[in-house]
Amino acid sequence: MSVSNAPQNEPQGASVLLVRLFLLFVFIVLVGMLIPRKAMKGDESQASDRAKQILPASVAIGEDYNQRGQLIERGRVVYNRYCAGCHGIEGDGNGPATERLLVKPRNFLTGAYKFRSTRDLQLPLEEDLHRTITRGLPGVSMPAFPFMPEQEKTAVIQYIKSFYPNWDEEAPDREIVHVPLPPKDFGDDETTELQVKRGRIVYLTMRCWQCHGTDGAGTGASTAVVDTGDKFGKIPPRNFTRARFRGGMTPQDIYRTIHTGLHGAMPPYGGNPDLSQNPILLAMQQLIPSLTDYMHEGELESLAEATKAFPADYNAVMAMSDAEKRQQIERNTWDLVAYVLSLRQGGGKPTAKPNTTPVKPNNGEDYGDDDYGN
Repeated sequence: MSVSNAPQNEPQGASVLLVRLFLLFVFIVLVGMLIPRKAMKGDESQASDRAKQILPASVAIGEDYNQRGQLIERGRVVYNRYCAGCHGIEGDGNGPATERLLVKPRNFLTGAYKFRSTRDLQLPLEEDLHRTITRGLPGVSMPAFPFMPEQEKTAVIQYIKSFYPNWDEEAPDREIVHVPLPPKDFGDDETTELQVKRGRIVYLTMRCWQCHGTDGAGTGASTAVVDTGDKFGKIPPRNFTRARFRGGMTPQDIYRTIHTGLHGAMPPYGGNPDLSQNPILLAMQQLIPSLTDYMHEGELESLAEATKAFPADYNAVMAMSDAEKRQQIERNTWDLVAYVLSLRQGGGKPTAKPNTTPVKPNNGEDYGDDDYGN
């Protein structure tokens, strides 16, 4: 039986398919070349008109602003698709879904934002808006958009900014609140207990218990609801043992929130230029024995070793240099962060024994629960 050595012919079907694909590609290229340039730039005039409405009147609209105008127009499309249902077409927080929401959406017309990296009463950074869009706000109707394309996030941020007419005027005055790196031993098993005890002392001397309770869960709090007026309405202080923090749960997030405040909902503790008046600094040995009414039985003795890390009295605080004061404020803040985190990491177990009936918000909801407050 002989075997033929003649070359095998390739299937003709494959060659025909390649020819057809090539002709289709040529056809698409030719059609693209025939499309008028005017049709390809059809959205440019709309973008320019929108930019004219948003940019200050003193700024001439020219080629330099075409890109921003197009970005704003793209942001409008993204906003209407994902945001307008809650925040409203006009950005006033009165979207059609608002009637069914316990926590009202942000009113972008006021320029008031709780979660910022900037000083109190200042506009947030674009990075802050990006963080909120990406992470969402736990416990309320603001969802997270981690998979939204970055171009769309950038565009919708520009559009959101446009609702506040003074954004371009006020934005240059923003001052970023510095968040240093945590101490090298922050969270180490060998030092955490001492850090938490020092943080407990800072918590008590700063009178955080007046809003958050002696145990971080509202026990004995004298303030049940903070009324911010038209900014955010009535807000109960956060329950540290249960709620997720909407400003973020990392140590850096909590440090930042302590120093920036929450734009009327919580005062800032890092903006006073007079360092000697910063409540974070004023944790002193002299004050600690006077706080036993807000401690559980025997806690004063358990805090004895941690007490030694603080200045003796106000005269000792005043004797510090500015550099020493800043260093003490930074350490006390990280200790406070460690204490706040311990309330959650401990399974919600209070640090202090409840000594009174927990104060409830006026509407009867659990104190500082995720389903209440802004």
